[in-house]
Amino acid sequence: MREEIIETARLAQLDFTEDELTQAEVQLGRMLAYVNRLSKLPAGESEDAPAHVNVFREDVVRDEGLATEIIAGAPEARENQFVVPKTFANE
Repeated sequence: MREEIIETARLAQLDFTEDELTQAEVQLGRMLAYVNRLSKLPAGESEDAPAHVNVFREDVVRDEGLATEIIAGAPEARENQFVVPKTFANE
């Protein structure tokens, strides 16, 4: 697991101290153990479970002019889109 944490930190451009790496390893181990416990719980319909109801509404496209207002506040924009610095260096 330690190698995965080191690789993930490298990809995220994070520098962990040895103590932070150890702490992340312990915390991730606890999270994975908890998920493992949850996966063993019975899943499915029960009398106590609420009925499944679709709580989603239909998507409706509305032009309220917000995009223009938001882009106007951007430090840099091109073709109605934000211009942001590159995240990854060319390798």
